[in-house]
Amino acid sequence: MKIIQPDLSDLFFLTIKIINPKILEDCEREYRFHETRRWRFDFAWKAHKIAVECDGIAKQAGGGRHNTDADRDKINTATMNGWKVFRFSGKQIRNEPDKCLSFFEKFIKVKKIDE
Repeated sequence: MKIIQPDLSDLFFLTIKIINPKILEDCEREYRFHETRRWRFDFAWKAHKIAVECDGIAKQAGGGRHNTDADRDKINTATMNGWKVFRFSGKQIRNEPDKCLSFFEKFIKVKKIDE
């Protein structure tokens, strides 16, 4: 019997929903942030220009999802346009999802204070 692994972004979403669902109020999943490219963030808080990317399997040939020059172009372009992008590996999301969320929550609190 083959065990189906949940999508990492779904796992991260469920973690947020269980631990702190209030964070999801302003969140948009699969947000397309660029006018001409098809680039999307796994999670985005547009008003604050904060995004989360859930990196895929790093052991795939070529490094896996989110480990290519095209993805580096995406992150660099987002940064140049004022986005703060948090990246979490599959291992982090599966083994310590609460730690990923805690790190992100701390940044949101600081960001809201600075505004």
